[in-house]
Amino acid sequence: MEEVFEEAVEEEEEDNRELSWTESLRRSKLPVLVWVVFITTFAACAFGGTGFLAFSVAGYAWILCLALSVMVIPANLDRIAFPVSIWLPWILFVVIEGYMSDYVNLQRSTMLLCPIIVGMAASTGRIDETQLFNFSLLMKVFALALLILTSLLTGLLVTGKLPGATGLAPQAITATILASFFASGYSFGRVNDLFWWSAIVLLPVVALTRMAIFVSGLSLPATFAPMKFPTRATLLVVVMLLGVGLFYTSRVQGKMFMSGQGTIEDIGNEEDLATSGRRHMAEVLVEQISEKPIWGYGANASEDLILKLTEGTLTHPHDDWLRFMYDYGAVGTVLFFFTLVIQVRHLLKKAHRTEGEIRTFFFAAASTFLPFALIMFTDNIVLYAAFFGNLQFTIIGLAYAAEKRSRLEKVYYEDDEFYENQYRRTSRSLVYREDEGSGNDDTDPTSKSPEPPEDQSR
Repeated sequence: MEEVFEEAVEEEEEDNRELSWTESLRRSKLPVLVWVVFITTFAACAFGGTGFLAFSVAGYAWILCLALSVMVIPANLDRIAFPVSIWLPWILFVVIEGYMSDYVNLQRSTMLLCPIIVGMAASTGRIDETQLFNFSLLMKVFALALLILTSLLTGLLVTGKLPGATGLAPQAITATILASFFASGYSFGRVNDLFWWSAIVLLPVVALTRMAIFVSGLSLPATFAPMKFPTRATLLVVVMLLGVGLFYTSRVQGKMFMSGQGTIEDIGNEEDLATSGRRHMAEVLVEQISEKPIWGYGANASEDLILKLTEGTLTHPHDDWLRFMYDYGAVGTVLFFFTLVIQVRHLLKKAHRTEGEIRTFFFAAASTFLPFALIMFTDNIVLYAAFFGNLQFTIIGLAYAAEKRSRLEKVYYEDDEFYENQYRRTSRSLVYREDEGSGNDDTDPTSKSPEPPEDQSR
């Protein structure tokens, strides 16, 4: 029976792959939340800094996802598959610290929790492997749209030249989550995903975002998905060689060094590095943190300090780890770090216990935390819910939702078999009905003709 069911699933997936990508997406039956996350993420990438009424487009993007998630969760509390217990200590900490802080922090605190709530809502969907496959198609469509958008915003299509500098750091950060997703797909033998990975890692190069270039390139050889060591080592060498070649281009040299040129050894010379004032802010933050290292200064206290340091031009430091240390102290920062570690461990544990598309999603979800943690050192990825967090936790939520459905279907199947054997029933659920190819069922007593009486004359 199990073999028949597996064959049926494989045939269904094969039939789905034979459809055109437009037809597959039209019939995908993905939750509305998924479409909203993609649309708002793209809108944030396209018009993120554009002001509209009281907020920017990026602000409306994450608020819309949050509002929809808040409406979805109460109606589906019993279907939440997301591991809320992992994030509950962090959620309570943020809420309590936000309430006790002397600084205005409602928006910033809500932005910290928004992706988690989106992940909870996404995990309530009735997701199967076909829907996960269609989500993968949507990721490719999104990647293509993002590349076209970047070429338009930078003028690359018009001039044919790479710009010397851009303001597309958020878009480049969005690209890193796509790179992690495609890297996971490639590790499971999807050669086409290597093409998509190669295409999307060009976005940070065009945007000239240094850390995003580094982590997107690292996403393939350092993916948490299983990969043979020789393949991983070869990919690492290739990526390193390409990275070194890129480092010595005039665009990167001009962005890296005040003098306009330098070597890899010169990266350690902070006096010549072009940090755009980040080093000075970091020095001030470190000095202030040393005075209140345990609990910090309170939620969103760093905004007040950075506004004074930059005379109102910036509202937060370009280092989320330092910002957490300043606002929440060592207690909050360590709590957040271990929450990430436990979440990654839980995702990998699930990945090793599942198979097919679900397994790929779990590994992809776990892999997204590598660029997340690294970019925290140089940017504000935690606050980029509209660019990174919402999409990241949507992937996480869908993986848990699909795993829960698969697990429950297996339980229903086993229960059906148990009661069938117990009471010799022939009725089964439509999902697991097996066509025996004959009119009679040997397990049904009514289908057997009565045995002829024995001949007593013998």
